[in-house]
Order: sequence, then structure tokens, then C-alpha cells
Amino acid sequence: MINAGLTLGPQTPQGRAKKLVSWSRVLTSKDVIAGNVELFLLRVCRLDFLQLVLHLPAQVRGLNLKASAFYAMLPAIAMAVFCILGGKLSDGLTRLHGPRVGRCILASIAVLIAGVFVASGALVENARVASIVLASGAGAAICVPEFLLVSNC
Repeated sequence: MINAGLTLGPQTPQGRAKKLVSWSRVLTSKDVIAGNVELFLLRVCRLDFLQLVLHLPAQVRGLNLKASAFYAMLPAIAMAVFCILGGKLSDGLTRLHGPRVGRCILASIAVLIAGVFVASGALVENARVASIVLASGAGAAICVPEFLLVSNC
């Protein structure tokens, strides 16, 4: 029988039922509130960044529509590549040096690199080079998954 040996609720090793945490306690937790605020701000920044990168080549730098469309797809490509590489690098560093290096320090370095790319992209005169630099910044920014930011570093 499928249900054979199953208990009616969560049990402790001593056989007593565990007390579940209430939703009101979870939703009023300072850690949950701070994590959600952090995730919201991170996503707003990423969205603003993507809007900047998508509109910069055509509207600000004066590229034609065909060239602008090509350079507008670079952030998505960079984010896909950097997301995979960042995950592999995070896993490898976590295995070798522990979660502090593999998650927290890697996330800090990725945010710093993204900031350098964005600042550099704003200073570059050539529209094509600026698009590539800003796309690299988008890739570095996506390298920091949200779960790394809310983990206790």
C-alpha cells in the first residue's frame, strides 16, 4: 500500500509533531523584508540598465536601425553566457574555498566589475564599443543571482 508507514504530519525524531511557523511570523521577519526589498531594487536596476542598453545605440549614439538592433541583442547574449559561467565559477569556488568565497566574494566582485563596465561605457565615444562594453556590464550584473544576495555572507 502506498500510504503504509506515513505519518499524518511533520514529525521530530522523537515522534512528536513539529510546530509549524506561522505565515505572519514569516512575512514580518526582518530578514524576509530586507531580502525582498533587496531583490526588488536589484531587479529595478537591471530593468533600467537593460532599457538604457537597448535605447542607447539608436537614440543617443545615432546608429541606424539595423546596427542598433544588432547591438541591442548583445546584452541578452552576454547575460546568457555570463549566467552560465558565473554559476559554474560559483560552484567551483564554493567547492574549493567554501561558500564565503564562492558566493559572497564572487558576487561582490561581479557587482564591482559591472559598475566598472557601466562607467566605462558611458565614457566611450564610439557607439559600437560603448554597446559592447555596456553589454559586458549587463553580463557581469546577471552573474550575481538573487539567491546569492540574500544569503548570509
